[in-house]
Amino acid sequence: MALLPSDIIFYVVLIAPGFVAVMTAVSLAAIENDISQSVLLIWSLVSSVVIDSLFLEAYQSLEGPIESFEALRSLFFTPFFRADLILIILGLSVVVGVVYAVGILADLPGRLRRSIQSTAHIKYNPRQPWENFMKGARSIRIKTSDDELYTGDVVEWSRAGKPKEVRIEQPYRYSLEEEDYEWAGGESMLFLEEDIDRVMLREEDEQPSVFQRITSILGLSSEESDESVGISALKTCFQQYKESDSTITYLLMILLAAVFLIEIVVTAFRGLGTVQIFATGVFGVYPWIAWPLSPVLHKGILHFAASLVGLTVVGLPIERHWTRKRYTVFLVLTGYATILAGAAVLGTFSDQQLAFYGTSGIIYALAGYSLTHLPRKHDGLDLVEMFAIFIGFVALVSVLVDPFTGPYFEPRWINGGHTSGFLIGAAVGWFELSGCDL
Repeated sequence: MALLPSDIIFYVVLIAPGFVAVMTAVSLAAIENDISQSVLLIWSLVSSVVIDSLFLEAYQSLEGPIESFEALRSLFFTPFFRADLILIILGLSVVVGVVYAVGILADLPGRLRRSIQSTAHIKYNPRQPWENFMKGARSIRIKTSDDELYTGDVVEWSRAGKPKEVRIEQPYRYSLEEEDYEWAGGESMLFLEEDIDRVMLREEDEQPSVFQRITSILGLSSEESDESVGISALKTCFQQYKESDSTITYLLMILLAAVFLIEIVVTAFRGLGTVQIFATGVFGVYPWIAWPLSPVLHKGILHFAASLVGLTVVGLPIERHWTRKRYTVFLVLTGYATILAGAAVLGTFSDQQLAFYGTSGIIYALAGYSLTHLPRKHDGLDLVEMFAIFIGFVALVSVLVDPFTGPYFEPRWINGGHTSGFLIGAAVGWFELSGCDL
């Protein structure tokens, strides 16, 4: 049976993500070693499986189960060509590639290898002595094959598997007559493999590695970073979240949990099947209850859990930047304002019963506030505050990309709650309306 164009697109989208991720990693990490085609192919295919699995799991959590292979094949053409899904997979592929690159630049494979080989007498290192030696060199002395001595600052050198070459700046040559080094007459000098007899290290490069810079940002010592940067960072985050004075945020989280528990109980007693049926249907049956509770209603456990996580990462560290009164007013007004904005967008493209609910508008507002307030007004931020800024950046990207993902001019086109929430929070942070006195 001949393949249809839709089938070709499906298989390309299924296989391509891993190749995008691997090539992104190779490019960003500036890998110069020759990698066999078979190794690249295996890594790419494995990465495709990982990326596709992550995407499909997220898709099924949000859109419902994919119950057959035929449904999977038509995923990108139901009910129309879903360019937004392809862009999401592409974005996820790039993110995975960036993660790979960071791991390579931070030398995580080398650290794992050294940990495994810590008791061995002979240690294999794929970089070989030349690259390991030059990697930490700042200033070197070179004895050439014609018995001349040169010294200078290292600019660049060849990697393992390549001819041994090195370029130095401010080159000086040793003069037997003067018994001292004299300028060699150029800004830089290149030594080829046939020129080099011996290289001696004069001064090590004091520039921290990528891994050291990351651990420095996290506030960890070198000993901690060598032992377990991940565990130390998690401990630091947990301690900072634990010590945060965030009474209002905790009360909001308790309110969300109480309302969600009521949703579960009512759903069970009424035999409605899912919480989403109750949360959506209550707007038609009891609108006078639904709309006042709309900022704290949720359609399922994932929706509820996402709200708790969002309030944890941007609510707990941010509350201390507000006066308690202003923070409470901000949460209440933003909650209802984002609901109204989201409902207005839905109403623009739908003449059916409106049901718009959730806490994500508040979370987007807190993320927007984090992005515009923290980096502009504070130095020496805590780890949790830096993470809140990162979430703010992610929220900004989400809001900017949302109008281009479709389905266009339909109720699900733009999430008005997210967009309005981010704009409100960003404006409050920019114009310093929170009363922060830190």
